[in-house]
Amino acid sequence: MAKVSIIIPVHNTERYLGQCVESVLSQTLRDIEVILVENASDDGSPELCGRLASEDPRIRYISIETGDLPAARNAGVKAASGEYVGFVDSDDTVAADMYGRMYDAAVRHDADAVNCNYVKLYNNGRPPKYQYCEDDTERVMTPKEMISLNMKEEISQSACTLLLRRSLALENPFQEGVKFEDRRLTFLFYAQSSKCVQIFKSLYYYHQYRGGIVRKGRKMFRTNYDFAEADMIRLDFIRNSGLFSAEEQVLLASKSAESFLRKLNRMRREISCREDEEKLRGIMTGISLVPDGCRLSLKAKIIRHFVRKSIVAD
Repeated sequence: MAKVSIIIPVHNTERYLGQCVESVLSQTLRDIEVILVENASDDGSPELCGRLASEDPRIRYISIETGDLPAARNAGVKAASGEYVGFVDSDDTVAADMYGRMYDAAVRHDADAVNCNYVKLYNNGRPPKYQYCEDDTERVMTPKEMISLNMKEEISQSACTLLLRRSLALENPFQEGVKFEDRRLTFLFYAQSSKCVQIFKSLYYYHQYRGGIVRKGRKMFRTNYDFAEADMIRLDFIRNSGLFSAEEQVLLASKSAESFLRKLNRMRREISCREDEEKLRGIMTGISLVPDGCRLSLKAKIIRHFVRKSIVAD
């Protein structure tokens, strides 16, 4: 059994997959397995997955029939044999010591979840963008402390910066068929941990490539809907988990509340059919989860005012 199973969902990323896998295989932690989960690609990704698996015994290759990132991650977790699991997107790379450092922290502190930072790397000459504190410290935290940092967005909410005990990942599968599945789930991993560790260092390299597809119309509505729904799940947890006092709820809900209100406003402008109207009306009820006293921008306060008026009118 490997110490760490690293799950890489693959969907139409033939161009980037080689450098991704190379960065994972170059880990200072050698006792790893890499699980490539090919999901409904129509480029040369399946053939490349097969070739990579034939070249290194640490690589396993499985495939699923749906092009869905959460489903691919879930399939990878089920297939994994490692004590811990990590996730890497197939167009990103990782630092050579990422999993060695995270696994060492997990073992030393008997932690169920270890998280690190990510840095955005651009291919157009822009300097790297660091998102979080980079003091290179390692801090042991309670689940409540870790959730608080997640809700305040002072640490990454991505699954790709996590190392999880495999049993924890099995018990909390990603919601399939939606975007932003990380945002609606990573805090729950902490909630069900006995101990967590945060490494304030960017060990994950999130590549920003030019030439991506610009989403318009119905697809953009669905994207904003999924994000708003993730925010609503976060707001519901803050209110109803029993972990936080009323004062703490106000503090922790501000980021998700601001995001939720802005996504509602964007969805309003992107409605293209009756189904969209109904979905928007349904998710608008999440406004009740926004605590009074939340720190909101003036724009978000205006949106909240009109959303409340609209709900009363209905």
